[in-house]
Amino acid sequence: MRLIRACVIAGAASLLVGVPAASAATISIKPKNRVILYGGKSTQIVGHLSANPNAGQKVRLESKPYPYTGAFKKVSAKNTDSSGNYSFTVKPDRNTRYRVLLVSDGTTSGQRAIYVNGVTKWKLKFKKGSRTIRVSFKYLFSPQLDTSIFTGVPLRWYFKVQGQKARRVRTNKTKRLAEGIIGGNLKYTYPNSVGKRKFTVSWCFQPSQKGDVGVGVPGKAFKKCA
Repeated sequence: MRLIRACVIAGAASLLVGVPAASAATISIKPKNRVILYGGKSTQIVGHLSANPNAGQKVRLESKPYPYTGAFKKVSAKNTDSSGNYSFTVKPDRNTRYRVLLVSDGTTSGQRAIYVNGVTKWKLKFKKGSRTIRVSFKYLFSPQLDTSIFTGVPLRWYFKVQGQKARRVRTNKTKRLAEGIIGGNLKYTYPNSVGKRKFTVSWCFQPSQKGDVGVGVPGKAFKKCA
C-alpha cells in the first residue's frame, strides 16, 4: 500500500509540473501630452493590453477630475486592435486623472494625470509721445473651479528696459471678472531715462491655495513671485 500511494503522489506531481500557470492581464496607460492648454487642442491617451488573447478586448477609459473626489467615472469604451493597443481622445477642462479598465475581468491600469494650463490674454495701450502705459490682462481657466482662490491675491507688476534687469513697479490685487476668469490692470508712467529703448511689462500672482489647484502642473504653473 505504501508503494502504491507513493506512485499516485508522484504521478500527480508530474501532472502539475506540466500545467502552465495562467498569466494575469496588465494594461499600460500613457497620455501623449501630459500638459495641454485650456480650450485648446485635444490629446490622446494610449496603451497596451498584455493578455492572451489581447485583440478585440473591450477596455473602458475612466476619469476623475480635480478635486479628485468621488469615484472614477466612465468616459468612453472601445475594443483593442489586433496587437492589443488602444487609443482614446480626451480634452479635459481642468487637471484630471485617468485610468483604463479591462471590462471582462476588471483589470485596471495605473493612474495618469493630464494637467490643463490656464490661458492669458492681455492688452497694452499708450499714446504716442506719452510715457504712460496701461496694461490689462485676463486669465482664463475652467469655470468648474473655485475662482475665489485666484481673486484678491497680490498681483506684482514688473518693468524691464532692454539691457537691464526687471524691477517691480507696482503691486495691486487680482479681480474676479466671471466664473473661471480673473484679471488685473496697471497704469504706469515710466521714467525719461528709458528714452526710445524697448521695454517689456510682466506680472506675477499666486493662488491663495498651495499645491494642486486644478490648473497647471503643481509646483510649476504658479512660480514664486520675486
